[in-house]
Amino acid sequence: MALTELEVTEESLDWDPTWPDADVIIPPGIPGRGAPSDNEWTRNPYPSMTTDVVKFLQQRGHTVEYTVNREEQSRISLRSRDCWMPVLIFAAEVARDVGVDVIASLVKDFLFRNIKPSDGRLHVRLGKRQPDGTVSVLEAHGDGDNVLEVIEKWDWTGAGQDGDADGH
Repeated sequence: MALTELEVTEESLDWDPTWPDADVIIPPGIPGRGAPSDNEWTRNPYPSMTTDVVKFLQQRGHTVEYTVNREEQSRISLRSRDCWMPVLIFAAEVARDVGVDVIASLVKDFLFRNIKPSDGRLHVRLGKRQPDGTVSVLEAHGDGDNVLEVIEKWDWTGAGQDGDADGH
């Protein structure tokens, strides 16, 4: 049975100058579970699949860095048909060139390899660094196919929105 509920939010953040310079950075957090400072159940949470996502991105030639040292990270396993991706922030040139393709491939070929995306819920928080030092952030939760559609319609280039926030 496909899920139809879809929650999408967009915001803008300031780039943290302490973050490393890489194609993709991974700050702590689990999409839909609040900011790391709001989580009393763990410190610096990362979804258990984070290492696999990092390997996937590195195999495609991308540099990937965490914003928190490994020894300060907590890996969280959330069991269900839901898929929680780690928070990913792409450098502007990477977002423009490969953001949609990499994320779609990651979700379809890797994260949902055992079930169809429409049979599970996908939770993502994706960002792209803008030249002005801000980070545009898209957070989406819902049926995997619907979230993929929102990701594909999100403005990865910074040139203007291709579709509205709920994918229309």
